[in-house]
Amino acid sequence: MRKILVVTSSGAEEGLLQPVMRRIKENQNLELQVFLGHDEWSTPLSILANEFEDFLEKSKPDIIVIPCDRRESVVYAMIAFYANLPIIHVYGGTFGSGIHDEITRFIVSKYSHIILCEDDEA
Repeated sequence: MRKILVVTSSGAEEGLLQPVMRRIKENQNLELQVFLGHDEWSTPLSILANEFEDFLEKSKPDIIVIPCDRRESVVYAMIAFYANLPIIHVYGGTFGSGIHDEITRFIVSKYSHIILCEDDEA
């Protein structure tokens, strides 16, 4: 059974990820794991990194799904990349939320092995 880790940090992302998580749960060959990160700017990225590394070591996922363009997504993608874990970036090519979001999406997509876009324009 392959373990699929879905990473999220906000309620908005959870809503976007529900169809993905539902399909993983429905597949008998897959096990859904969820890492719920912090949604606060006051949390240092080093703390997020340590928590995520600890989670990866305990859960031992086979694939990681990282959504959207939040700042902590870069940390999760970098750690997963250097742990040699395949990364799927959901909503990777979406345009429009400002330069910081665009750069974050670009970085996460560069670390990713599969990029799932929202529409044909992405």
